Amino acid sequence: MIIVPGYDQPSVANMIEMARTDSLRRVNIELQDQTGASIDIEEGNLPNGDPTGELELEVTDIAGNSLYSESYWPKLPTQTDHRIVKVAPGKYYIKWGTGENETDTNRAVLFNWHSRQNATTEDAYRTQILEVISPKTLTLLPSFRLLLDKVIKPILPERLCFLGWSDGQLIMLLKLGLHYINEHQPYPTFSTFDLFPITTHSDILIKAALYQGITSQLIFAIDTDIPSYNDQGHSFVQVHAQYLSGYLSHLKGELDKLIREFKLQFVDSGTAMVEMRMDMAYGLLLASSPVGALYRGIWATG
Repeated sequence: MIIVPGYDQPSVANMIEMARTDSLRRVNIELQDQTGASIDIEEGNLPNGDPTGELELEVTDIAGNSLYSESYWPKLPTQTDHRIVKVAPGKYYIKWGTGENETDTNRAVLFNWHSRQNATTEDAYRTQILEVISPKTLTLLPSFRLLLDKVIKPILPERLCFLGWSDGQLIMLLKLGLHYINEHQPYPTFSTFDLFPITTHSDILIKAALYQGITSQLIFAIDTDIPSYNDQGHSFVQVHAQYLSGYLSHLKGELDKLIREFKLQFVDSGTAMVEMRMDMAYGLLLASSPVGALYRGIWATG
């Protein structure tokens, strides 16, 4: 059995789901056999009482703390209702955001699925990542897409066509760009997009994300470039890697300078404190006295 994210969701192309804060989002999976056909789990019990098939979900945060758990089958005695819904043979989903504090905070949420078709099949596992982002973060996407996408390219996950950049992929690049900024000194770091001054310094974040996107394109160019091709006098050359590499080096040099100057705005100027003590003059006198000097009955030696 194979657990596949729902084809109508960006997770097929992006490896993540994306949800706006305080909103609802369906997280879908599809259970398939080795031929790609959709299959259901067998909802029954063996003679010894063990379940024939299994479908379970454990939702955690990035630190592994449990946020929600449910067993679709076998149904636990403490469960009164299912949040996991079956919509078609082998297709299930859970609507995230209906519970308290599920999408109210910017964070990554992990959906850990476990499934087994029947008593003779192996267990299958799949983890999906839901990135909860704020409306303020969404304002970065049009500018970032304008900078990175230079041609209209289709994204058809159901046909394994991933030519363009989906919203989820752009959010992943922005997150990597934020981490790149945090790696630089001096100290100030930004754990979420909302803590970053988007309204005044979005250009730095977008350029840092562009650096990550161009890195991805460079790796693709290395795999697909054709330095020289000739077939019966018909030849062509397709070389992108060297140009992308040159621009990437230029962008890195620009970013390293910009990020440092940007972070210095959040660093306080250094200060020095001088403490005047009552014995300061006496200490200076002793330090400067020659060996054997006598001051009112006090013998000072060097």
